Amino acid sequence: MAAFGGILRAMRAMRYEIVDHPSATVDKVVATLRCDRTQPKLPVWAARMAYLGGLTATAAAGALLWVNRRHPGLVSPA
Repeated sequence: MAAFGGILRAMRAMRYEIVDHPSATVDKVVATLRCDRTQPKLPVWAARMAYLGGLTATAAAGALLWVNRRHPGLVSPA
């Protein structure tokens, strides 16, 4: 709690600080956001493989969790 209070006090002290930035920076950010870049489409097979990889990782994590709850000493943390 004391550390959090210190961080909060430091953030409150910075509340009214004025930070100067180069005016060109804002223009560059706006120009980049307005730029119409189209990303290449992901092939269907790659999207399916990514989906399958996510499902496999989720299933493996679920299996490890289930085994760890059933037999607490069997699966050791890495």
